Amino acid sequence: MITFNYENNTMIPSDPFQLWSAWFKEAQATEQTPLVGALATSNAQGYPSVRFMHFHAIDDQSFVFHTDMSSPKSADLTQNPQAAVTWWWASVGKHIRVEGPVSLVSQEKADALFQELPRRLQIMMTIFAQSSELPLDTDVAKLMNIEIEKYGDSLMQRPNNCGGYRIHPERMEFFHVYETEVQKIVNNRFLYCKKNEAWQLTRLAP
Repeated sequence: MITFNYENNTMIPSDPFQLWSAWFKEAQATEQTPLVGALATSNAQGYPSVRFMHFHAIDDQSFVFHTDMSSPKSADLTQNPQAAVTWWWASVGKHIRVEGPVSLVSQEKADALFQELPRRLQIMMTIFAQSSELPLDTDVAKLMNIEIEKYGDSLMQRPNNCGGYRIHPERMEFFHVYETEVQKIVNNRFLYCKKNEAWQLTRLAP
């Protein structure tokens, strides 16, 4: 176990998920959308793309998100099953970056993710193919309201195009910026790299 003295003599854990959970819990108290992170993918030609996504915290040592399986991001992940995500929680000055391969969630997990979605998102994923082209005069709000009235409070079944992915981290970087009475800005960076199923922890220069 490798540890560093950090912030009031607390110790850096050898498990990065433990540190992620601690930082996330702190961000929950001050951030409106702490689970929203910037997800980066690239296609077979290496062309990058990034978008903000809602994640479902930690599940089985991976980070899970739902998506439309016909979306550009799903096409990227089919061609190049690697992804990166970063969270920036400005209120606590903390930034986390995660990189690793992806895998599809099970059908049962996809069902559960769909049921967790707000009603409007469930309906949106049911009636639209994400990122597909629509006529310029399409009244999206009107279409949504029609479907909301149609479905009412009934249980909605997950459409076939709604699925999800897991990011299995191989690198997790933690960056904390804060002030002290002695120093105006303090930067702390820690990098966890997974090798032979074990995490190796190093400290990085700011």
